[in-house]
Amino acid sequence: MKKILFAALAVVFIGCSGASKYGIKKPSIWTAPTSYAKNFPINKVTRKQLIEVLGLPEDSKVIGDEEYLSYRLGTGEGVRQYVYTVKNDIVVNFTYNDNGPSNGVNTRDLQAK
Repeated sequence: MKKILFAALAVVFIGCSGASKYGIKKPSIWTAPTSYAKNFPINKVTRKQLIEVLGLPEDSKVIGDEEYLSYRLGTGEGVRQYVYTVKNDIVVNFTYNDNGPSNGVNTRDLQAK
């Protein structure tokens, strides 16, 4: 019985950790920013697809021909910010901000290596 319960829980957790049909997933407070940035499919996801998966951003700004969609997780000193750069309706970059060692991690730099 314990083996069946363990197997069922494993299936649930594996299913929850997978990417969406667009190759992206909604980050959580436990998401590893460097891994998320390395695997984010920039230049393949539209603004609409991003919002479909993540929901409406908490903040958005347009600077020149780029729009920045910002999502925040956590509170106080533990707040994490995920910023997606959209140009011509396509997500062209992702940047992670916090008060820790991963501050400033971004997809363009990591995927260029």
